[in-house]
Amino acid sequence: MREVWHLAFKNSMGIGLIVGSGVGVLIKGVLPKAKEIFAPMIKGEVEKGEVNMRWAPFVFALAALILTFLTEMSLISSILTIIGVWVTVAMAATITGQTGINPMEIFGILVLLFIKIFVKLGFIESFLIAAVVAVACGLAGDALQDFKAGYILKTEPKAQLISEGVGGLIGAFVSVVVLFIMHNAYGSMGPGTELVAPQAYAVSTMVKGLPNPSAFIVGLLLGAILYFIKIPGMTIGIGMYLPMVISTTAGLGGIVRFIMDKKYPNSNENGTLISSGFLGGEGVTGVLLAIIKVMTAA
Repeated sequence: MREVWHLAFKNSMGIGLIVGSGVGVLIKGVLPKAKEIFAPMIKGEVEKGEVNMRWAPFVFALAALILTFLTEMSLISSILTIIGVWVTVAMAATITGQTGINPMEIFGILVLLFIKIFVKLGFIESFLIAAVVAVACGLAGDALQDFKAGYILKTEPKAQLISEGVGGLIGAFVSVVVLFIMHNAYGSMGPGTELVAPQAYAVSTMVKGLPNPSAFIVGLLLGAILYFIKIPGMTIGIGMYLPMVISTTAGLGGIVRFIMDKKYPNSNENGTLISSGFLGGEGVTGVLLAIIKVMTAA
């Protein structure tokens, strides 16, 4: 019983720290620059080679209608979700650029908590809100990283936008197929299984209800405070609710990075390439093993 309480406290506080950091980004990073971020969508003013974003509000309105008529979301929930997406994608892009981490599920939780203040939500509707926001933030973080690289390489933004759109559509179908393969290969997902799925677990916890609301509120306040005093509360929060095996491995990677920076200060680029290879290699290997497991089981 004590172990269950401890786990609930740890996970709730960890999620609170991350959400609190997101609130800090919103207050300090997004709101002061709201005119700079959102004005192009209203005025339609662009420079040569840039993308005219004046059509964006109409797309948002259309997206709200599609969510209302094709899913179990109400019109009010759909509108609030799209407004939440409009704000959180800027937060996701900012945090991804600053830290290389895009906690998209936390932005889904943030919008979900906001909408719950105004609307009574069911289980499926809550899940849809978190999913829409998380997917949008994931795509935004990835796209803004790509656009930043394109800016450095002097690539035309319009060409990049088309390729990002194609990649997003293809990824939407491929990821679903991969998810079904992983589920068929390994069964259930979540803490205590082979697929711990910490991000999905965080969202499911918020949809079903926080196991320890007091710890979440404390973490929320601490996360916002830590952000304002420039301490990475989001990183601390991620370390709290991730399984120990992942947190420990990430910590070992940080120690290796610290040592390399001291001994070989000019090797950052090589280290980044090697670590990217680790991430990509593990992901590809996991999917291949799952495919083999499904095929041999059949």
